[in-house]
Order: sequence, then structure tokens, then C-alpha cells
Amino acid sequence: MLGKFCFLDLVQNDAVKQEVVNQNGLPPIMKYAKETKDNPLPLEIAYAMTFNSDAKKVINQDKEFVDYIKGLRESERRDVSKMAHGIVWKLEGEEKFKNQEETKTKTDTGEGNKSEKASNKEKKKHDLMISYCWAQKELCHKINDCLEKDNYKVWLDRDEMHGSIIERMAEAIEQARFILICMSSNYKNSINCKAEAEYAFSRKSNIVPLIVEPHYKADGWLGFLAGSKIYVDFADKEGEEFDKAYEALIAELRRNGLDDIEEDEQDKTTPTATESKPEEVKKEPEEVKEPEPPAIQTRDYLYVGPAPMWNDENVKEFLIDNQLDQLIPICQSMDGETLIEFHRSCETIPDKIYGLINNPKEQQPVSFATLFKFISRLKKYLPPKPSRKIYFQYNPIYLSSTTTKTNESK
Repeated sequence: MLGKFCFLDLVQNDAVKQEVVNQNGLPPIMKYAKETKDNPLPLEIAYAMTFNSDAKKVINQDKEFVDYIKGLRESERRDVSKMAHGIVWKLEGEEKFKNQEETKTKTDTGEGNKSEKASNKEKKKHDLMISYCWAQKELCHKINDCLEKDNYKVWLDRDEMHGSIIERMAEAIEQARFILICMSSNYKNSINCKAEAEYAFSRKSNIVPLIVEPHYKADGWLGFLAGSKIYVDFADKEGEEFDKAYEALIAELRRNGLDDIEEDEQDKTTPTATESKPEEVKKEPEEVKEPEPPAIQTRDYLYVGPAPMWNDENVKEFLIDNQLDQLIPICQSMDGETLIEFHRSCETIPDKIYGLINNPKEQQPVSFATLFKFISRLKKYLPPKPSRKIYFQYNPIYLSSTTTKTNESK
């Protein structure tokens, strides 16, 4: 049993997922899931594998297994039902749901009478949606209560919903202006939390990361997702310290437009607002515009050691020294370990990563040349791969007693 749990931990890694597919390891997992009825463990492994596109293809080819999983959604065991809903969501539901939302957006936007951004704001039912792991519910519920006390509309799963949890979470993400991701080791290891966070990221939601576990440092997929954003640390904060963290959260949300008022709402409540609007629009870019990061002249990163030992300043030094300034906003707050995770993603799926980081709203979009230059330059600062030991098989040769006596006489 211990080995199985270790394997579940291993398949959280993207490289391991791909290796399982390459070595045709998925069919035995699916077979084991069918043979051990109502066992959530092989289902959780299969669920984790659905985050790999090649694995999804393999699973979808086994119609018998897919039908079996669909039937398990009605299982009386809550953990089994939960895993089954998650697998079906990743195989079929996620893409369908995205397409439905995109169709709604186009319909709501109309023939260009309103901007897509304005239309999206009008249809949002919630100011914020809180994505969290149940292990940190006490702190996350406290944050939720403070936000509601300040009259913000917040969506939070307080009662741990049954059924297709992921689809309801996706609906909440679509209906919220901001997504608060409560980062912790439990959150990172939760497949459902990963599904929520990646869906929000793929939909280009306004994400604000919160730290809710003492001394937690986001890495892996979670570090990549939140690496370039400003964190708000709520871990172990009580009394005045909690109040300061909450104030920092509100300030960050307001900086990103939480309290912005719609033009239509201003027209309804204050008829004269339209006269002063042009002046406000002219001033807004100057207020919102952030100063460019100062150039770092030092090159300490050259003497610190391999990239895993770098801090965030060393990362900036490396980017500036190699004329990769376009990546500075994206790699903001990344340390060496997080930068390596980013590098691995760029190297294995450059087309997808380019689509995610190349935000058309940026004044200087990241070029393909910059992306591949980054992949090339960082390689010499990666830690050396462990050398493989070569074992030789041989049979010992025993000398007969006759031969030994002959040799002794010589």
C-alpha cells in the first residue's frame, strides 16, 4: 500500500506522467481500477494522469473504462464519486464548459456595441471566488467573513459540496471578478484544487495568491501559476497582524480594479458623471502605470552556484545580464527553483507556454526569440544530472586443483 501512495505522489509530476504514457503504464492502472471496485486510490491516480494530454487520449480510447467511470459518479462512497466526477470533467466536461462560456460571451457582447471587457464585468455575479483546500478552511472562512462584512459578494464552498464539484467551481470562476487562491502544501497536492486553479489560469481570470500555511513556498505547477503575482501572507496571522494582511489584500484587489464602477452604473446614479468621465480616463493610466524595474548592475548569480541556489534577485540579475528583460514581469518573485520549473515547461511545451505568457495587453509582448533564448541560456546554470552507474555481469572462473598444481610447479 505504501508503494501505491508513493506512486500517487510521483504522478503529480508532469515528467512522470509523460513517462507513464511513454512506457504504456496507463492500461494496467485502468485495469486495476476496474478490478478493485469502489477503491478511490487507482481512480485518484487516473485523475492525476488526465492532466496530461497524451494520457487523456489513451483513456478516451478505452470506451469500456470511460463508461465504467461515468457509472461510478453515482457511487455511494463520496470519495469514489468525487474522483469519478473529476475524471469525467477532465476527459469531456472541461472543454465543453469552456466552449459554452465562450459562446455566451460572444452572444452577450453582441455585434461590437459594447467591449468584451465591459460585457464580462456586467455578467459577473460575485466580486470574489475563494479557491482553497478543506484543511485550511478555518482561516479561509475567516477571510471570507471579513470580505462579506465589507459588503463584497464572495463565492466559497463552505459546506463541501457533493456531486460535480469541479463544474460548480468552474461556474463560480466564470462568475467572479477575482479568484483568491489559498496556497498551501495541501492545496498543491489536491487534484481538485489543481483543476480549479488551472481552469482559472486558462480562462485568464484575475488571480490573487494568498499564503495560508506557515513558511509555505509555492513550487511546481503552483509556483509557476502564481510566480509573477504579488502574494498576501495570512499564515499564522492573528489580531493586528491579520488586520494588516487583510488591508494588504484589499489594497492589492483595489489596485487591480476591485472597486471600479461601471460606466452604465455611473450614468444611472449620477447623470453628470458622463461630463467628468473623459478627464478621469486620461488620468487613470498615469495612476495605474507601474514604474519599470530598475536595472540590476550586479552579477552575483554567477558566484552563488547552480540555479536552484538563486534567490529572486539572482533571477533578475540573470535575466538582465542575458538581455531577457521581457521576462522580468513574468518571472517576478521567482527564485531559482521556481525558475527551473518555468524553464522545464518552456522546454517541453513552448507553444502552450508562449500562448499563456504572451499577453496582448502588454506593451512589449514576449517574442519567440526571447523565449528560446531563455531556454538556451539557463541550461548552463542547471544542476548536473546524476551520472548513471554501469553494472557488468560476469561469471567467476575457478581454477581446478590440477591446474593449480601445474602452475605451482612452474
